Amino acid sequence: QGRDGEFKKWGKKYREIMEEKYGVEEVAQWEIDGKKVIHDDEMDFDAIARKYKEKYLKLLNDAGYRDYDDHRK
Repeated sequence: QGRDGEFKKWGKKYREIMEEKYGVEEVAQWEIDGKKVIHDDEMDFDAIARKYKEKYLKLLNDAGYRDYDDHRK
């Protein structure tokens, strides 16, 4: 379990923070919108990962965290 358990713990904490700051409905809508993305072999997954990391780091910064590693503590 190791890494999976750590990821689930981090994900739950992240979701609680985002729900507190932005509201349960908005966070739920983000999840729904994220599932609508259709992936194909031509997509640049590294570029997508960078985009979302930047987006969520901004959300974390607004919630009082300096960066991803700080949030994982």
